[in-house]
Amino acid sequence: AYYSKIKGVKTYSIFFTRGEGGQNEIGSDLYDELGTLRTNETLEAAEILGSEVIFLHFPDFGFSKTATETFSKWKTRDSVVARLVYARRTLKPDVIITNHDTITMKPNRQHGNHQAVGISAFEAFQKAADENYYPEQLSDGITTWQVKKLFFRYTGRDTTINKDSIVSIDVTTKDNDGQSIEQVAMTALGKHRSQGMDKFTLDSLPSFFRQHKYYLVRSDKNYSFDPADLFSGI
Repeated sequence: AYYSKIKGVKTYSIFFTRGEGGQNEIGSDLYDELGTLRTNETLEAAEILGSEVIFLHFPDFGFSKTATETFSKWKTRDSVVARLVYARRTLKPDVIITNHDTITMKPNRQHGNHQAVGISAFEAFQKAADENYYPEQLSDGITTWQVKKLFFRYTGRDTTINKDSIVSIDVTTKDNDGQSIEQVAMTALGKHRSQGMDKFTLDSLPSFFRQHKYYLVRSDKNYSFDPADLFSGI
């Protein structure tokens, strides 16, 4: 919301699944029907945020404890990374942020699907720019692409992270309609009714959702650092 509405940046939101393996807080629809419901909720939220949604169409099969299990359900680790690489080569983003880190950095902390996302995001950084990685993707105008920066979400729990790599987004900034970015985000979050997100207020929202900090994980070269801007130096 901040970069779309304040900075005028073209933004995308990439989702690995449609959430069909979860629970439904508002009705009896489950599995494919729940996936359709959550897809519509996601599109409604993205319209508020000013983001274009991309689905990678991996199946949500319920809770997973490990990335290994998730990759096996999604075929192979390499095929998952390859699908993300194709999305990057197509969309050509300069900066990527993700809420999910890698199992190598925080073992067994997250849902296996989330671990797989973090691992894929990390590995795809270099592979999207490698002309020898899935060269068959490079046709019909699709070219290799080097992302400039990759950020993981910072929750404050890892004290080993270099403080000079952490960027904080000012969500009190107001858009052209006079709404703060935090208010915009809350309105969008409320669209996810099947997950019970419409029941939250800013005061009751879990602290994780209110931490808008990201730390630099990979970059293609050294850029000047600005603790308030993910795009500094680009």
